[in-house]
Amino acid sequence: MSSIVFTNKAECQDCNRCVRKCPVKAIKVENSQASVSPEKCISCGTCVRECPQHAKHFRNDTFRAKELLAEEVNVAVSLAPSFAGIYAQDVWLRLPAALKKLGFNLVTETSMGAYFVAKETEKVFRTANNSLIASACPSIVSYVEKYMPEKIQHIVPVVSPMIAHAKYLKAKYGSKLETTAPKIEDIHNIVIPDWDINIPIDLSTQTSDAGQWKSRPLKVVFIGPCIAKKAEAERPEYSGLVDVVLTFQELDAWLKDEGINLEEMPEISFDEKSPDIAKLFPLTGGLVKTAGLDPDIHSYNIINVSGIDEINAAFEMIDSTPDTDFMIDPLFCSQGCINGPAIPYFNMEIEDIETNNAENGQVRKQGFNIFERRRHLLLYKQNTEKLPEKDIFFPGAEPGQDQDTFISQELRTSFNHEIAVHLQKYPDEAIWKVLEKTGEADPRKRLNCAACGYNSCYDKAVAVLDGMAEAEMCLPYIRNIAEGRRSMLFDTTPNGILVLDHHFNIVNINPAFRKLFVCPQSVVGKPISYIMDPEPFIKLVADNCKEPIEITLKHPNYNIVCQQTLYQVPEENLIVCIFTNITKKVDNKTQIKELRERTIAQAQELLNHQIDMAQNFAKLLGETAARGETLVDNLMKLSEDGNGGNNSNAQKGTNWIWEEYTK
Repeated sequence: MSSIVFTNKAECQDCNRCVRKCPVKAIKVENSQASVSPEKCISCGTCVRECPQHAKHFRNDTFRAKELLAEEVNVAVSLAPSFAGIYAQDVWLRLPAALKKLGFNLVTETSMGAYFVAKETEKVFRTANNSLIASACPSIVSYVEKYMPEKIQHIVPVVSPMIAHAKYLKAKYGSKLETTAPKIEDIHNIVIPDWDINIPIDLSTQTSDAGQWKSRPLKVVFIGPCIAKKAEAERPEYSGLVDVVLTFQELDAWLKDEGINLEEMPEISFDEKSPDIAKLFPLTGGLVKTAGLDPDIHSYNIINVSGIDEINAAFEMIDSTPDTDFMIDPLFCSQGCINGPAIPYFNMEIEDIETNNAENGQVRKQGFNIFERRRHLLLYKQNTEKLPEKDIFFPGAEPGQDQDTFISQELRTSFNHEIAVHLQKYPDEAIWKVLEKTGEADPRKRLNCAACGYNSCYDKAVAVLDGMAEAEMCLPYIRNIAEGRRSMLFDTTPNGILVLDHHFNIVNINPAFRKLFVCPQSVVGKPISYIMDPEPFIKLVADNCKEPIEITLKHPNYNIVCQQTLYQVPEENLIVCIFTNITKKVDNKTQIKELRERTIAQAQELLNHQIDMAQNFAKLLGETAARGETLVDNLMKLSEDGNGGNNSNAQKGTNWIWEEYTK
């Protein structure tokens, strides 16, 4: 069986609503993403209806219906009677024309199948010697098969109206319907009776140039509000009966894609009449009413229920009152099929009033509420001509074959004992370990808040062991972790944190603040002026500052300088200030400044000293150069005397040289 319901993980937002609403807990959460477990799913569509992010979807089979219409076959529509509660009154008889414009050859109501199912169920009930569960709703059948296999023996062994009608159509028209679908232009030329007379159109008498007259196989497309019908059609025992199942949502989208406006279609009758009483089948108690059983709400042997809570309570009676024979007529959707999970979000009778859903950002059109749908369906039944019983027969019986016996052969079925979901039993120690991880080992700490989607902490622990849930789904557990981390950050940060109310009283302080300002925890509740000047906080509120502001202040009483970040928390009427101690940085800057000034002074002193030394050195160099020049002159003179020049100094010897040099 292919998957019917699936999750768009990109849209799944961690809300656990699908887990909480799923009546059989068939939702598996892994890595914070919720997906449907096909083995556990009963295709009731609850998760599709309830998902606020619209992340749950069901399989769209419109393309399969289009493929059928493109084949060399005739295609009949079996339209669920709940359509009259969902669509507006002025388009009830425009639907057949719209469906024929899509290409369908035959448009009929599933009410005919519902009638035969109701009568066969009555027959079983009259002869039964135990309590019974009506089998018309496929989600109910799947629910019992998977989760209450011990009660399969109580299910009425009769097929659903969809299956019964498919058998009826294929028996009657399987190789006898000898026309292709008329064009919509030809439909306009058909003489249309008043709708409440409801005279059927007999295709065997219609003459049209719309298509060739030839024998073709018949395919059946069921259209209704139910997702579980898709799964029912794929049951092996019903193979080949219903070829495609569409929902009203899929039909609505298809009509829009083809540009078909129901209000512009002509009114034509369905191609077959169906018993008027069977049109109530979608309502709670509809089967009982159609079968002619006692519909009195005070009847002790008939229990009409809808919705999972009523269903479970009624099923408990099978065990609690084993000596009482009664029949439960259950419909999985609350108030019946008119509240199916796959109905459109709007109705043609209501003006296009758009409402914005602030929770999920989606815009939907308003439609009928559940009681308006019920009223419309009753009105539709009231205005339908009663079909004489002589005209109601199940086709295909052999000549002379008893009709009741033949119907029983066609409509009886059996149910599957092999798909039961076996719930594993875990030892208390394993469950206790899961509870211990989330801080719920002590029963007194188990809130059973159902925020995770499970009714109790114990159930969630079992789901964790089953691999269907995660410990992190526990909201109190995650909150405690978050609060623990927040508390750890608050307590361990080296920055001081001060929280004030708008009266400038201290709400909270952290250890770093207490250390900075040498104050005890007992200052909480006192005005901030008890510790420091409140002027920055008063100015913050007076100026209504939306953004954080930063200031640097010296607190001489505590011999510290702080970089302070102040901001408001308007949702809580609080003021928060974060203090960063920059005293050392300020001291370091002062020391660096003093060092710089000393260095500059010393450099200037050194420079001046070097200039003085350079000047003295230059003076000495000048004196030495003058003496050297004199010495050179004398040496030159001496040289000239040795060569015959003036010899007046020769007599003096060499002493004159020393004297000249040492002057």
